[in-house]
This record gives sequence, structure tokens and C-alpha cells, in this order.
Amino acid sequence: MRTRILVIAIVVGLTGVGYGIFANQDVQARPAKNLKVFPKGMDTKKLKPIMKSWSKALGVDCDGCHDTDDFSKDTKHKKVARKMMGISAAATRAVRKATGKRKAKVTCKTCHNGRKKPKR
Repeated sequence: MRTRILVIAIVVGLTGVGYGIFANQDVQARPAKNLKVFPKGMDTKKLKPIMKSWSKALGVDCDGCHDTDDFSKDTKHKKVARKMMGISAAATRAVRKATGKRKAKVTCKTCHNGRKKPKR
């Protein structure tokens, strides 16, 4: 009886571990959908750390911009985020030109600093 329980526990454990590994690889390897600013075909493995840094910079979770039932769906906040990406890129170019500092960068954190709405 103990052997049978041990075998069942091992099979269930290995199945869970195997599923976790394969599920994780699947999520990380698939291309992201509905990309309008990032390069088409960019995979979720590269996109996820960027999204996490923005989430932290804005003080919001994923649902701050995304419909968590369908991450590819456009939402009001996602459209605003796309516009802000363009503004950040233009501001970065202006700062670099004005200062001559090639590594200068304007990001979400520059204004938001972990808050959903930046201080004025």
C-alpha cells in the first residue's frame, strides 16, 4: 500500500513539475499579439520584463492598462500608454540633443515615480 501511494505521489509530482516547465516555456516562447509600438513578432519573454518595469514605475498592476482576460485587447489606458511611449521617446531625443548626453533617457519613472498620476 505504501509503495502504491509513493508511486502515485511521484507520478503526480512529476506531472505537475513537467506541466509547469512546459507551460512556462509555452508562455515565454509565443509571440505577443496586437503590438503597435514594439516590433511585430516580439515574444512575451522579452516583453514581460519591460511591462513589469512600467508597472512598477506607474504604481499599477497589469490591469492598470490591460484587460486581464485578453491582454491583446485595446483598452483606454493601453492607448494612453502607447501615446506616452511616443512622448517619452521624443523627450529623450530632446534631452539628448540639449545636453549632449547620449545615455540620457526619459522613462515612465521620470514623471510618475511609482504613482499612477504624476505630481504636477
